[in-house]
Amino acid sequence: MTTDSKFTKNTGLITGSVYKFRVRAENEAGAGRYSYVNTVIAARVPSTPSAFTLLDQTPTTIDFGWVEPYNGGSQITYYKIYWDAGLSTASFSLLAFTVGPDT
Repeated sequence: MTTDSKFTKNTGLITGSVYKFRVRAENEAGAGRYSYVNTVIAARVPSTPSAFTLLDQTPTTIDFGWVEPYNGGSQITYYKIYWDAGLSTASFSLLAFTVGPDT
């Protein structure tokens, strides 16, 4: 997206907090209408889960576990588990969703 004007808020934000912003233009004749509200969470993407480990397996089930990553300042809502079905294409596809630890 191309913009003609820009403002950066880089002080006073608390990680994980929700903020709302809007803007309007003013000139000598007065003030225009406010823009739509833009709601954002002061957060980053989560870090990588570590210690991804095979916990148990049977002929029909496989259990994995991992150490929860830093959530980036916002609750992890779910994990996506991907797998390569052994088709020798090294192509991973989505296998499952699992609820995140913070929900």
